Amino acid sequence: MKMHLSSTDYGNFLQNEPSPISTTTLAEKCTDKLVEEFNFLKVQAVEPMATFMEYITYGYMIDNIVLVITGTHHDRETSELLEKCHPQRTPPSYKT
Repeated sequence: MKMHLSSTDYGNFLQNEPSPISTTTLAEKCTDKLVEEFNFLKVQAVEPMATFMEYITYGYMIDNIVLVITGTHHDRETSELLEKCHPQRTPPSYKT
């Protein structure tokens, strides 16, 4: 696995890991790399993408969206769904 990944853009993120690499270590290192790449893109983004990328890191917002979509799909009342949503928190302000 290490050899195959080293020939990609992900190249060296496993280079300091001793062989054999456990699946737990592989999953952890892949997640770390994904977070690193995501944060790089988020820092480079301009509005409105920057705000969207910030919002999708808030687990409660993802849960709220899934709740509303699922509830709407099952013909639930919007007011009932909104009452069940996680309370809104004030996101950080963004200045351009």
